[in-house]
Amino acid sequence: MNFVSSLATGAVNVAWSTVSLPARVVFGERKESNASPPEPDSTEEERAEGPGGAFEESDTAAGEAEEAPDLEAPLLVASEGARSDEKPALPAPPVDRSLLGLGLYALSGCFLSTMLMLSKKLNQLNIPVFEVLLARSVFLLVFALAGCALHRKSPFGKRRSLLTIRGIFGYGAIMNYLIAVIMLPLNDAMVLTFTAPIWAAILSPIVIKEQPSRATFFAILLCMGGVTLISRPSFLGFLNDVQRPYLGVFFALFQALCSAMAKMCVRELRTEDPSVSVFYLALVSTIAATIGCSLPASVITPPPGMSLLGFVVPRNMTETAMLVGVGLTSYGSQICMTISLRHVKAAPALAMSYLSIVLTVAYGFFIFDEVPTPYSVAGAVLILASTAFLGIFVRRQQVAHQPHAAYAPLPAGPSDASRPAHA
Repeated sequence: MNFVSSLATGAVNVAWSTVSLPARVVFGERKESNASPPEPDSTEEERAEGPGGAFEESDTAAGEAEEAPDLEAPLLVASEGARSDEKPALPAPPVDRSLLGLGLYALSGCFLSTMLMLSKKLNQLNIPVFEVLLARSVFLLVFALAGCALHRKSPFGKRRSLLTIRGIFGYGAIMNYLIAVIMLPLNDAMVLTFTAPIWAAILSPIVIKEQPSRATFFAILLCMGGVTLISRPSFLGFLNDVQRPYLGVFFALFQALCSAMAKMCVRELRTEDPSVSVFYLALVSTIAATIGCSLPASVITPPPGMSLLGFVVPRNMTETAMLVGVGLTSYGSQICMTISLRHVKAAPALAMSYLSIVLTVAYGFFIFDEVPTPYSVAGAVLILASTAFLGIFVRRQQVAHQPHAAYAPLPAGPSDASRPAHA
């Protein structure tokens, strides 16, 4: 218990220093540049969206563009006395943030693994699932409101219907994930919930008109092979004596579907401030978790070994620190995921989340006394190889400057529409 307490306290400190970094670096106030480069040509996705689509500039961006000084007139005057053979300097190409997006998504997966580990440990201490969800939601709500206040933005956003749908799917994903992890052995729950990239690849052409590349499909299949080796589920022929309830399998598969839908909603909301997107998730989660905590535990009879409804006051500082850690790591996971999906597409970003499996194996060894098997080691190698392959592919696409490639940088958000991008 002392080790767990130290780990929980360390997780709180690390999570706090890390979750505040994206807000300071990515969303902090940046100095306006003296000149803005000309807007890039419209991509096929922009033309397909048409007026009023996700790529349309906001009123704020338009206002900034109107207030910008006319840079062309001074250039014309200065060039009158220049030699006719001189060519005007070309603007620097826009910075591709695809690798930054993939790295942030991998960090989001690490935060998620830590949050799930703390949640599983709290349930072993008879802390109800909905109480863990409430602690998570309250922290998300506070940080989201602080982010909106910092940037002087309304937390309710502009696309409120889609933001609400994103919040519902996000809450469904995390609630079903926690229940699946408790009802199923961690191995089976992990392999089932990691079918989210498959859902995204299937649904993205229909929902958000994204066509995954062949390299993305290859990376996903390679990752799924690694996850299968680590998980070794009995329904794929691996021998295991643990009984697996079918209800837990349903929760795990439904979590994967909700997760894929939530992330595709985030992609469509890339012109919204990330704090607004997290605010809606936190608001929906807080309302639902409060209802669950207010109900008596006898309303629903959970499976043996799981505490679902009700509220239990933390009995010591260890439980309090673990609940705080759940909140901080949840915010870190959400904000990193929201930022990353503004720069990369849904399917390749989801493939990066398989790195969290390696951290999950480490948590299982040190916290739950689970010794990694040769299958786990082989699976970790496959996962690292797949993410390395995806990173190399992104780098080649970045160097080639292919604006219509699967990993081309996304258009800048409203706050960046009139200033050059920064790495």
